[in-house]
Amino acid sequence: MAFDSKKEQKKVVTNLTTIFNAPSMKAALTQPNLQSIIEKQLNILAYLENYNKNKILKSDTLLKKYNELSTKSFVIDKNIGYTDNDVLVDDINYLAVYIRNIYKVDLEALAAGKEAKISTPTVTDATPPTPAATGFPFMMPGMMGAGMSPENNPMYTAMANARIQADAAQGKVYLYKTKPKLMPILKGIIGIGLFICALASIFVGIGMAVSNGSSYIATATNVEWSNSLGMESIMYFIFGAAVLFSAYSITSPLLYKNTKRFNENRLYRFQWQSFIMTIILFMFIVIFGLVNGDRYIFLPSCAPWNDAAGPASEKFGLWVAYIGYIALLASFGIAIIGVIVASTNNPKVDSERLNALMRQYLDEMTKAPPGAGAVPPVQ
Repeated sequence: MAFDSKKEQKKVVTNLTTIFNAPSMKAALTQPNLQSIIEKQLNILAYLENYNKNKILKSDTLLKKYNELSTKSFVIDKNIGYTDNDVLVDDINYLAVYIRNIYKVDLEALAAGKEAKISTPTVTDATPPTPAATGFPFMMPGMMGAGMSPENNPMYTAMANARIQADAAQGKVYLYKTKPKLMPILKGIIGIGLFICALASIFVGIGMAVSNGSSYIATATNVEWSNSLGMESIMYFIFGAAVLFSAYSITSPLLYKNTKRFNENRLYRFQWQSFIMTIILFMFIVIFGLVNGDRYIFLPSCAPWNDAAGPASEKFGLWVAYIGYIALLASFGIAIIGVIVASTNNPKVDSERLNALMRQYLDEMTKAPPGAGAVPPVQ
């Protein structure tokens, strides 16, 4: 979807206006965590107003309102900028996510007046009072021991990290700083290359079976046929199936782009480590084939267009295997080039955002009432 700067600007204005005008949110505006997010939204609004060349600046009005409610003297930073529109949209949407998870309030519903009667937030992001020591070495949410902060509690940290990983696996949290536009194209090229490679490998196996040449011995002048479907053609079938699965795994983020299974973490980052096994299989099939008879590919005297290559009845299968082998090498080479380029264009992990998310999850867990269990993941 194309970036609509005016739509995003309207969203920021609506969100901030809703929060500032809601009696239920006024107490929350004194909390440092929410203040830092609000201030970032004001900076973003000023950036968008400048980007859209607006003459009427609502950021000034909202800034004045914010300073009145928060009793601060915040000044908008008009020097901020964005080079990635997707990151900008994520930052804008983060406010609604934070409000929903910390205060259990849906901003859209609040703006529509559906939650207008709420007088106080259901949860605040103030630092909670430390309860009496319980004596347990590890505490569940709502049961932290005295003097132990969330960051220093191994179980809290492990739970927060597990939640981040689970949310990332479901596509609810984006782990990286950028979304390289080239990555989907590279994944498409790699996937197509591997798909052709898989089909070519299967064709090689079929050609060997048709020509009964699975266990042939290539010499400088002839090919001796064993008339059996041996291990070599079976290996090509297995390799083709494995590469076909690899092609599906790499292109699946593209196939699921308009479905609930879509995950930007998988779309914009290439896990080259998962490709190592495919490379090992390729090296094995090439070495195995050369040792066991595929040398005819490199011996002109044994090529399928020469009469010495074998009986006429077996020429068709030999042609299929020959062309398939060439296509296999060429398509896999294209896929390898795509893998190298994709690996060098991988986005970097957004440590700042993940650390902030970790703190948010730790805050949520410390505010859960006793016996509430784990806080549900971000929706």
